[in-house]
Amino acid sequence: MTSLAQTGYVLDEPLITGYTRNAPDCHAFVWTAVSRLSMLMAPAIAVTAAWARTSTERERDGLQELLDYPGTRVEPLDEAEAAAVGLTLAEVGLPDLLTAGHVALRAQRWNLPVVTTHPEPLHLINPDLAVIALTT
Repeated sequence: MTSLAQTGYVLDEPLITGYTRNAPDCHAFVWTAVSRLSMLMAPAIAVTAAWARTSTERERDGLQELLDYPGTRVEPLDEAEAAAVGLTLAEVGLPDLLTAGHVALRAQRWNLPVVTTHPEPLHLINPDLAVIALTT
């Protein structure tokens, strides 16, 4: 397991969805971070995509549990943020990677690593982005 020396982490949709489905690495990472009182930053578009991928009451309960943790912060996607994400994606020629774009932008602004099970889209957007890749 990756060391949790940071004070916070940016969670992307695959990590959030993995947590709701009790994927061992995702679940262990979140609870280790929670036990160390780390902040969990979740861009709103990643949370929206995770809600869309829940298919059972258990998964929805798991997602709500994650969002109810006092250290979880959902970052809204307002007009300025939407423009910044869209322009970043246009600049790198990847207009379809909306969720990964919002996650990457937030991680850069907060200077925090992204925790994910799918690092490839994030590295396409920003090869220098700090990413903690988990296996599921």
